[in-house]
Amino acid sequence: MGSVAADAPEAPVATETVFRSRLPDIEIPAHLTLQDYCFERLPEVAARPCLIDGQTGAVHTYAEVEQLSRRCAAGLRRLGVGKGDVVMNLLRNCPEFAFVFLGAARLGAATTTANPFCTPHEIHRQASAAGARLIVTEACAVDKVRAFAAERGIPVVTVDGPASGDGGCLAFDDALLPAEPLAADELVDPDDVVALP
Repeated sequence: MGSVAADAPEAPVATETVFRSRLPDIEIPAHLTLQDYCFERLPEVAARPCLIDGQTGAVHTYAEVEQLSRRCAAGLRRLGVGKGDVVMNLLRNCPEFAFVFLGAARLGAATTTANPFCTPHEIHRQASAAGARLIVTEACAVDKVRAFAAERGIPVVTVDGPASGDGGCLAFDDALLPAEPLAADELVDPDDVVALP
């Protein structure tokens, strides 16, 4: 049961199967950075919905997302994040995920993404391997990173208010959304790393 006779023919070699969409390919120019590509047509789509929060129904237009990502970039810079650094997004799908991701890209920083349902060990291992300099998360996941962040001097920012016992966490609106947005992106090469999944 479950065995193969010694003289049985070898299994056929697997062939590669490529599934293609019926829609035409999307051309992504190699000379644009992620944020330049995302907001290339901003004047045409500024008032259109860009992000919709499934939990709250809040709608963010392209103009708002562009401006909030610039404010996030300014906040990240103020917290010491710069070109070549890594920010950990330990978040569910929420608008703040995009603001932080695009804000980091504007500085030439990469974002490593992790699921808040991962174990503390998995999160610590990923943050350590990626060299995260800042962790953005939800209050309910702070306990998973509190000791790790304190040990390494990494700031923790919560998107949904203070965590229980706070423990030195920074509030998203205060830490990452200063009044003045980043005026101009850092010198970023389109081939720079923006994501470490």
